[in-house]
Amino acid sequence: MNILERPDGSGIFDIWDIVGVDNYSVPEFYAEGAHHGFSRLIPKQDMQNENFSKLKPGLSLHIYLSAHGHLDNPTDLWLREKVEGTGPDNLKSCPQGIGGHTLAIKGAIAEPAPMCVSLLWACLKGSKEWHRYRFPEDEKEQISFSWWGRGKPKDFKPKWKMAAFLALPLQRVEVIKDHAGDETHEKTMKILEKNSPLPFELVEE
Repeated sequence: MNILERPDGSGIFDIWDIVGVDNYSVPEFYAEGAHHGFSRLIPKQDMQNENFSKLKPGLSLHIYLSAHGHLDNPTDLWLREKVEGTGPDNLKSCPQGIGGHTLAIKGAIAEPAPMCVSLLWACLKGSKEWHRYRFPEDEKEQISFSWWGRGKPKDFKPKWKMAAFLALPLQRVEVIKDHAGDETHEKTMKILEKNSPLPFELVEE
């Protein structure tokens, strides 16, 4: 996690956070956040960082990045989205209905078919058919959240680039009460009282 000033001279600082690909695909991260909310455990040393005190409620953003956030060869995947036939008119339209994407896919404009975030949902592990992924994977366990997606074609080799895929405004800090008896939450509250520009509160869990 890094707290960095925007290069536009606005004086606004944002939190930049990398989501590990070993833990989450982008679709899974979205699905979990949609069901349980987006949050981040902030280490105490980062709360004492000078830049932390420069965050601005409602203006500063929490920006999430992933090493699998941008597909650098989207045309190769679009070409595998063909229905029966070989001509450009048989290529699939953009699933998000973005006209410029569809025109490029079909070769109606000179630009190459662009990256569309919807492709991240068609580039997962597992079956090539659209199906519902779930967490946890074991169907004997109670489901926590789920999302639709499908596995990438076997002959498609994605070329990934690190990219930001989500930016959310910073709202507040929640401190979880320590029920183990050490009362470590009191130390955290004192740090926030001294250094936090964001509203904060003590919560049970």
